[in-house]
Amino acid sequence: MRRTGKKFISPIEPLALKWLSLIEFSDEESNRTKLRAQAIRLSNSGYSISQISQICLTTQETVSKWIDGWEKYQFDSLIDKPRSGRTPLIHSEMHDEVIDIVKKNPRQLKSAITEIQEKFGKKVSVKTLKRIIKKKLRWCRGRKSLKSKRNENEFREAQKEIEILKDEDQANIIDLYYFDESGFTGVPEIPYAWQDEDEQLLLPSGKTSRINVLGFLNKQNDFFPCVFDCSVTSDIVTACFDAFSRYITKEPLLFWIMLQYITAPFLNLKLGHGKKEAFSILYPQIFTGVESD
Repeated sequence: MRRTGKKFISPIEPLALKWLSLIEFSDEESNRTKLRAQAIRLSNSGYSISQISQICLTTQETVSKWIDGWEKYQFDSLIDKPRSGRTPLIHSEMHDEVIDIVKKNPRQLKSAITEIQEKFGKKVSVKTLKRIIKKKLRWCRGRKSLKSKRNENEFREAQKEIEILKDEDQANIIDLYYFDESGFTGVPEIPYAWQDEDEQLLLPSGKTSRINVLGFLNKQNDFFPCVFDCSVTSDIVTACFDAFSRYITKEPLLFWIMLQYITAPFLNLKLGHGKKEAFSILYPQIFTGVESD
């Protein structure tokens, strides 16, 4: 590239250029050091200060200082000079170990702070610890899981069976329904809100009865709910299935999700209303209420 600008680096020897390239793509050097090495190499190739500033995403004044520094100090100019400020309590090479400590008890940072102090002899604040772990971890709500209780091999085989059943349902060979239960109450959760320092925001509250809903749902979003304001027992579930049998037009295959209510006598339940056979119920203990990860 032809040099047309006012300031360029003095011609650099091939060996020095090789070292600049090694520094530029090194995993051990800081980003600032690699950026300076790139700027010097580009200037030697004929790039103007304006072009280098656009490539390196910095100002032309900064690039000009880098060139001046190289002319005076050569490779020493690429290294960051010591800066004012306190030395970090936890150095970057210790961050992975700190994060491993936090993962042992991710909900209690104070216990992690105690272990960090015992291991490294460093006493850090919760704020400092959060600043470190935010680089690789995120704060979010956990979820309940029964994954640890299942047999993984049997679970994977059952997943394959479910996919086959889904294909049969799509081909209209069977009616595949999903069944589950949930409960609702009219008492809302207390939200966070901005409030005056001397006053507290009061929200009207009261008690309502719990509403239990047992529902059947298929892939076509055909939904059949059964709503109760009492406790759900085996008799209630039986009555719900009996009502559902009046709704369907052919024998269904039911994937049972709500395992806690099922009993051996209920599995042998025979429904009337013209149905010659009982529900075909897919009831594998290995699912433990979860169809997928």
